Amino acid sequence: MKQQTLRVVAFDPTTRGFAYAVLEGEQTLVDWGLVHVHVLRRTDANILFRVERVLDRTSPDLFVVEDGRGTKRRERARRLIKGMEEIAKRRNLSLVRVSRSCVRKTLKPAFTKDDIALAVASIFPELGPRLPRPRNKAWKTEDERMSIFDAVSFALAALSQ
Repeated sequence: MKQQTLRVVAFDPTTRGFAYAVLEGEQTLVDWGLVHVHVLRRTDANILFRVERVLDRTSPDLFVVEDGRGTKRRERARRLIKGMEEIAKRRNLSLVRVSRSCVRKTLKPAFTKDDIALAVASIFPELGPRLPRPRNKAWKTEDERMSIFDAVSFALAALSQ
């Protein structure tokens, strides 16, 4: 009898919505993307509604978010993560919170976000064309596509626990 592969969905809030990644086991990236919510409708409720639509479409076994405790995430991102956790609880999905240090341990020796994104792209070459260039100035805004790599790294870290 063949053992069923665990389907994992991971989310990372962005300024315009969220990024998500769906994996089946550690080797298969099923789906990924950025979801933007129109500026006039960009409320927490509308963003969480779109999270629910991704869940309806993907039917995951495991729900993964960043462990926002003790991070520098803005209040809105922490609120969205909490809302996502409530959705997982309401749907009786197993929830895993992943810290940045856990991601670093999983993708060692990668340490910076750019290194982690490169490591993710080496595991899943289909993400290579979406790999943002490293920021050359620390004060410049991070490319929004980096959130896709964050979501994939959260999923990988959750699967390795």
